[in-house]
Amino acid sequence: MVESLPVAISILALAVSAVTAWLTLFRRGTVKMTQPTVIFLGPDIPRSRSETPIPKIFLRTLLFSTSKRGCVIEGMHVALSRNETHQNFNIWVYGDEKLVRGSGLFVGETGVAANHHFLAPRDGSSFRFTEGQYRLEVFAHLLGDKVPTRLFCQTLEISPEIEASLAEPGAGLYFDWGPDSLRYLSHVENRPPSPDPEGFFKALGGLRANDNQPEQEIDVSRQLSERHKMAGGQAALLWHFAAHARALEKFLQSIWHHWHNAGEALIHPIGITNDIKKSGGDILFALVGELRDFKCVYQYHIAYPRSEVPDFSSNVTMNGYPSEQEYSDVLADLHDHIVRFEGAAQHVWDSGQALTATS
Repeated sequence: MVESLPVAISILALAVSAVTAWLTLFRRGTVKMTQPTVIFLGPDIPRSRSETPIPKIFLRTLLFSTSKRGCVIEGMHVALSRNETHQNFNIWVYGDEKLVRGSGLFVGETGVAANHHFLAPRDGSSFRFTEGQYRLEVFAHLLGDKVPTRLFCQTLEISPEIEASLAEPGAGLYFDWGPDSLRYLSHVENRPPSPDPEGFFKALGGLRANDNQPEQEIDVSRQLSERHKMAGGQAALLWHFAAHARALEKFLQSIWHHWHNAGEALIHPIGITNDIKKSGGDILFALVGELRDFKCVYQYHIAYPRSEVPDFSSNVTMNGYPSEQEYSDVLADLHDHIVRFEGAAQHVWDSGQALTATS
């Protein structure tokens, strides 16, 4: 009996090593994606006024691999269906600071968070988002697979009122995830028209861009035009960050209620650890998983504005992540964060001056 013990231990160690090797080296796994907090249906911005806008679907998500070795995505596309109508959005572009055409994206177990733009092909430019119930599916073609893998499926509805609003030039439909209602809430937004350079020159001192204008004045006009375009783009980005922060605020409030209903105390929502004392089983996994998702999105929300508008600051950006702030302080900072984003966006848009350290 004693002599067989070392043999048993060796066999057990070998089995553990084999399982570890399979999990880390040999298991291929697959790619999954988190639920997008926002989905956009609408026109893409054309390169020139003479071009017809191409229908586009935009979403932001985290792609991650279920294995240590990771996976390679050869391509992604979105399939949109309504009754007997089916349209593929096969032109895939992704990125944050710089957009690139999607191809050969490596996805590790830590994931890749990015904005994803899916455009209809040129022969699908006549497609319109009309009234009805749609089924949106996101597919990824993994290297070595014969068929694409479906990553996400969601039913979305366009009402007659929304269809009428989408008839306006530049109008797009946003679906924002509601953590309390557990469904997507829709609203239509009209992108502000591009500023008229000639009218802007008049407002700044009567400059006109015409053939008789001296070359030096034309250079000044061009500089002012480029500066105003930059300010308009930054204002739109700041408003986007404000909307993202507002969704985070609602998400955090929802998590607090879930913890409270389970008899737990969410004290440090962006801290290193949060003790769960009473819950177990599925409830434990649900609470931990939801808080983990919030921390992931919160951390990204801090990093992205820092890279895009480094001159913007608030308590959220200054305290960073992780932080041992209590729930009430984090919630108050998030609300102030939203107000500051919206105020900065309005200031940039009204003034035509991009945000700087002295703004």
